[in-house]
Parts: sequence; C-alpha cells; structure tokens
Amino acid sequence: MPEVVSNTSPLIHLAKIGQLNLLHELFGEIAIPRAVYEECIIEGEEREEIATIKNADWLHTYDVTDKNLVTVLHSELDKGESEAIALALEKSADLIKFGFSPF
Repeated sequence: MPEVVSNTSPLIHLAKIGQLNLLHELFGEIAIPRAVYEECIIEGEEREEIATIKNADWLHTYDVTDKNLVTVLHSELDKGESEAIALALEKSADLIKFGFSPF
C-alpha cells in the first residue's frame, strides 16, 4: 500500500456521506497531521459525522517536525493544509489527499 497523508476535507466530506471507509479500502493506513486532527475532531465536535473519523483506527495522527516549513506554507494555506504538505514531505508519502478523487 502507498504511504498516504490526508487533509481535512476528504475526511469530513466522506464521513458526511457515510463513505469514510473508502479511504481505508483504497489506501490502508492514512497519516494525518495534528492540525488536521484538531480541525476534524476538536473544531468540528458538533458535527455528527465526527465520531466516524475519531473511531477510525486506521487514521494515525503525527506531529510535524518542520515547523519552519509549516510557517512558510501557512502564509498562503490554512494550518491543516500546511501541516499535511509538511508531513507528506517528512514521511516521503506517495500521495497526499486534498480532494475527493481516489487518485
């Protein structure tokens, strides 16, 4: 399976339509940065689909180590997107998910 990092949008939108497991079926384990976890679980706690994301044991949260890269990216992107890109680079990921395409 490829090494995959996800942003917030695919997680929330797939969970909303009851299809979050598609990510797991296509890619196995998915890495998310701490900012994506916070955007999904903490900031989105009032959403009913959040439990699906929170209980997905195949989603793994990581702290990004390159804070300088995150700072530079955050000047143009939100924090979750910035950390997702930084984490993908740190993990030499094969794919980073920002949208809905399976590829």
